[in-house]
Amino acid sequence: MKTIDEYLASLRAATAKEYCCTHKYLQRWQDDHVGVSFADYLGALGLSYNTRAKHVRQARTICKKCSLDVNMEPLTPERKGYPQFTDTDFQALYTAFNDADYPRFIIAGERQRYWHTLLHFVSITALRRQALLGLTIGNVNFSEFFVTVTEDTDKKGKVRYKPITQELANDVLNLRRFYDYGLIPADQKDLVFPWIHGTKKWYEVWQAAECKVGKRFHLHDLKRFSGELALRAGASPLELQQHMDHANLSTTLLHYCRPTTRKLIQNIKVPLPDQRPALTPLFTDAELQSIVLETIAKRLSAAGIDLDTIALALDTYGEVDFKHFAKNQGTPEPAKREKPFSEQRILQERKKKDRAVDQGLRLFTMEGGAQ
Repeated sequence: MKTIDEYLASLRAATAKEYCCTHKYLQRWQDDHVGVSFADYLGALGLSYNTRAKHVRQARTICKKCSLDVNMEPLTPERKGYPQFTDTDFQALYTAFNDADYPRFIIAGERQRYWHTLLHFVSITALRRQALLGLTIGNVNFSEFFVTVTEDTDKKGKVRYKPITQELANDVLNLRRFYDYGLIPADQKDLVFPWIHGTKKWYEVWQAAECKVGKRFHLHDLKRFSGELALRAGASPLELQQHMDHANLSTTLLHYCRPTTRKLIQNIKVPLPDQRPALTPLFTDAELQSIVLETIAKRLSAAGIDLDTIALALDTYGEVDFKHFAKNQGTPEPAKREKPFSEQRILQERKKKDRAVDQGLRLFTMEGGAQ
């Protein structure tokens, strides 16, 4: 069994960084000796639901791989599905960045271009945050209009190709005209969307835009919004899966194609005849009630409860024919007869026996010949 350090060393750099953060939270939870679950402890720290679910999932993996004896209660879901991100929300968020004062390496009065291009880029390519902020200018093909997601920035560690529009390519080129490369760190000068490590200004500007809109958004909401736009454009499930970088088609069908299926079912017209016979009930209400009560009485009797107690318990629900029930009480249930084999089954059994006999004769002949 691996130690924690050995397990973290076997992961990719980006994954190991996330698991290190989870391990720190796990150590703090154990050191504080609080009487709450790990998920509730993360909630007390102010983490969002998705972040808590990620840390609980990663903590379970650490405990399993490193054989740590830690009891963590499952994280109960607080919401169902994803919040709806509409066209109005996108336009409001786009307008909220008009007076952004970050990043500083862009001249004043043009800093909103950074955010507008970023929103446009995610809505077209459906890139995740790690792939978006790690994209270099060399990964953008301005002649054939596509971007290359490298193994280092992709979630699954694969090389992916994302087509882009000519308008988006022109926005990226125009954005780089306003960069002051003297203020950008040396290791980020080739990035399409540079951002200064170790500062929270990037997130503060995003939160300020959320306050203006009056609704909380995540960068991943834009990725889901891109999937909705692709679905409107007529993308098939397989095309949508490739666009969203989903490992399984079931994920795409679950989160994006369900409304389309519902519309399809509503538009199906079955050619039923105009005059159809009316449905007549098999039992009246009184007969149905009697059948239900007799079934309840049989189950109570099977549990060892005497008839007087059953009659007293069901007295308020209605009358039951307990005489018939008592008459058959204690009689053994008739034994079930075994179902005779069909002709096809008999032929199959004969063929099996014939094959076994042939195989035995063959082995006997081989042994005799060898002697």
